[in-house]
Amino acid sequence: MNISIEIPALMVMARSLLKRCILDAQRVESKRYFRELEAGNPVLLSDLSMEDDSVLRVSLEMNASEFCGQLNYSAFRDQLTMLIDTYSRYLKAGQEPKVLSDDSGVQHVIVLPAVSEIRGQRNALVMGFDQSRPANLRLKLMFVDAAQFMEKAS
Repeated sequence: MNISIEIPALMVMARSLLKRCILDAQRVESKRYFRELEAGNPVLLSDLSMEDDSVLRVSLEMNASEFCGQLNYSAFRDQLTMLIDTYSRYLKAGQEPKVLSDDSGVQHVIVLPAVSEIRGQRNALVMGFDQSRPANLRLKLMFVDAAQFMEKAS
């Protein structure tokens, strides 16, 4: 089962799942997600029932290799909150974000960063998603070089 999800709908779904599973979760549970992600392990966010009675498994992974400074739980939560707020504002304005895709069209990155500065070090968080496996959607939080976005803002 391959599911095609429009980018705005995907952003709404991702925003909702990240908010529910991480930001609104009990601190112990939220920190458990962070520790797993930090260790490079994917975490299951939800099994969603689709209109055709199939199930879409949605998981999350994180690549923090480009994070400048020390990524701790508080910084992670703050950056994730910023990303969700950025998505909310963008969707409310009815704008369509720029999306980069691989040649096969199954891996994508939404180029709508949450840029922050902590102790003089800038970081940018973007979200990608992978639809390469049937009935699975893998959300990917990726810290990328913030300089590429700062130059455009100037």
